[in-house]
Amino acid sequence: MTEFFEALGRYDFAAAAELVDENAVYTNVPMPPAIVGRDAIKQTCEGLFTLAHGLKMIIRDQIQDGEIVMNRRSDTWTWNRTGIVINLEIMGYFVVKNGLITVWTDYYDEETTQTAKHLKLEGLA
Repeated sequence: MTEFFEALGRYDFAAAAELVDENAVYTNVPMPPAIVGRDAIKQTCEGLFTLAHGLKMIIRDQIQDGEIVMNRRSDTWTWNRTGIVINLEIMGYFVVKNGLITVWTDYYDEETTQTAKHLKLEGLA
């Protein structure tokens, strides 16, 4: 998982995609629907990640039990268009088979992003 998030943090989507199974499913719980397939996941990451700069993804804790990997991350996003900085505490759930991610599910509080946007628009942040 560390290699995967390091690649994403470098905006190296090709390297990250090499660690994802061709039929993988990515679910960003606050923003459905699920994304299915390596290419679709790569395109989603490219689109989302290029909206921000200076992305920092720090794995705080990580556990593994067989094919199941769970981590707690702190992601910091600075949105290009507005300069809004959003700090997200994320819980990630992964299934890894034969060295490839087959399931990636991120859980976080969507209200965190909405509150940060609101404060910036109101001139309070």
